[in-house]
Amino acid sequence: MKETQVVTIGWNYNGTSVGKYDWVGLYNCDPDKCGVNSYVSGAWQWASYGTSYTFTRELTDSLIGAYWTGYVSYDYASGQYRLMSSQMNILA
Repeated sequence: MKETQVVTIGWNYNGTSVGKYDWVGLYNCDPDKCGVNSYVSGAWQWASYGTSYTFTRELTDSLIGAYWTGYVSYDYASGQYRLMSSQMNILA
């Protein structure tokens, strides 16, 4: 049996409404600098599904150190996804 790491990311809407195509991802870099599509593989969820997301990774791919949770929203005017907020966290 392979050892795994369980990671839960959470977010807060801060009173704003959730858009149909809003999503939250986990990043190993500041998404404001590395871009909204640079999230950790498999570590994202549509924001409308709730305020947290739990996923499992093999321990060989464990996430340790500084990571960011980024809230991303679709901008209909530009036709692009935009980072709305991000928060740095330390995973151990």
